[in-house]
Amino acid sequence: MKFSILNETKNRLRIHMAQSRMTMAQADILQYYLESLEGVTEVKVHDRTCDAIILYDGDRAVILDSLRQFGYDRVEVPADLTETSGRVMNRQYEDKLFWKTAWYMTKRWIVPMPFRYCLTSLKALKYIGKGFKCLADRKLEVPVLDATAITASILTKDFATAGSVMFMLEIGEILEEWTHKKSVGGLARSMSLNINKVWVRVDDCDVLMDSAKITKASPTLVRVVSFDGRDPDELLKIAACLEEHFPHSMARAVVAGAAAKGIEHEEMHSKVEYVVAHGISSSIEGKKVVIGSYHFVFEDEGCVIPEDKIELYESLSKAHSHLFMGIDGKLAAVISIKDPVRPESAEVVKRLKELGIGKVVMMTGDSERTAQAIAEQVGVDEYYSEVLPEDKAKFVEAEKAAGRKVIMVGDGINDSPALSASDAGIAVSDGAEIAREIADITVSADNLYELVTLKELSNRLMNRINRNYRKIVTFNTGLIILGVMGVIQPTTSALLHNSSTLLISMDSMKRLLD
Repeated sequence: MKFSILNETKNRLRIHMAQSRMTMAQADILQYYLESLEGVTEVKVHDRTCDAIILYDGDRAVILDSLRQFGYDRVEVPADLTETSGRVMNRQYEDKLFWKTAWYMTKRWIVPMPFRYCLTSLKALKYIGKGFKCLADRKLEVPVLDATAITASILTKDFATAGSVMFMLEIGEILEEWTHKKSVGGLARSMSLNINKVWVRVDDCDVLMDSAKITKASPTLVRVVSFDGRDPDELLKIAACLEEHFPHSMARAVVAGAAAKGIEHEEMHSKVEYVVAHGISSSIEGKKVVIGSYHFVFEDEGCVIPEDKIELYESLSKAHSHLFMGIDGKLAAVISIKDPVRPESAEVVKRLKELGIGKVVMMTGDSERTAQAIAEQVGVDEYYSEVLPEDKAKFVEAEKAAGRKVIMVGDGINDSPALSASDAGIAVSDGAEIAREIADITVSADNLYELVTLKELSNRLMNRINRNYRKIVTFNTGLIILGVMGVIQPTTSALLHNSSTLLISMDSMKRLLD
């Protein structure tokens, strides 16, 4: 395809595609193609100008030659590329910002002043209502300050300031919504299978903890139970052959277990289909083979337990996690995996309750049997099993809608949507990089006691803030009264005020924890 180089610096090209108009779908295809080229490190495609910026560390001539060979109809791209790229959503929010700003500026020049005052007053009702709602809930939060500023401006007939404040608030809301959707949407598309969670409810605050932090996150194979008469080693070979395509801790346990037994597993299946948060599907010798969670194998795929093996199924250990493998619609094997609970888990839950956490709820992707065993061992109040990935983010949103504050603790890519949606996110330093980027707090040590330390720190910090607030209000109220009565001069009041601020600040510099 024809193109021209608009600008070039070292390892950077800005090109213009020879076309009068570029659709967003074409921009996605071009970006997909350029990013797949060897030596290209970063690409940005601007569909409005038909331009592309290419950063590279490879051979310039090869990249230019690849561009000459490019054609929109010659590139094979994923079917959902346009839907999942985020370009359409970005355009929608860019347009929102543009029209919001354009209307604000146009209104100032065209709309007569009396009408402008009426529009400003009507719009203010929304923010004033939010402020009163906070006060009714006995909360002194940002909406109260916004409502106070807007009300004061209107009462003093400073409608321009009131309008500017509301305009900035609207822009902030659009940017916040845009950032949230871009983060959650992009991360949800790349979620992995590891979705087990533990929730801790703190009166009006919920805390979500990744279950990998409760277990040692180093699962090992215990045994393979045959349900179709085949040798367990043969079934393990099939399982390892499928699971080697998926980099998950449970999958690694299966592959490592097969290797420990000296079982070699050459490719014997057709194309592997990975179903997020469920399992793997393929076929061997014309028979469909599925392996994964109870929900996936039995409910989604409709596999059944052989009638003469029901008693064997009921005897499976509740202390282990299980992978279920079905062949041709029937349960063929149950693979027992052991991932011991961290020794400090129960003590940490107990300490968190002592520090103010009221209720502990566990949510896990494991089966009901395994979830019950872990819940009893850790000491949670409630538990939910076979939870799907989207449930955690929905839980966060539901709890926030109910007026509760939500804290999320996680370390995986699939934790990121909930980390983003929560009021405060806590990531673990050895977890996924994107989870650490999104989280508000990163715990440096791979130890659950760090959560106890955080809770103690937050409790003492809030106590200090409340204590300082009472001191400041009491002292300054006294200064105001003495000043109104004429007992002290303004200079003396200012000196005492600044001195008290200095003393309180010095006191606040003391360590919160010994």
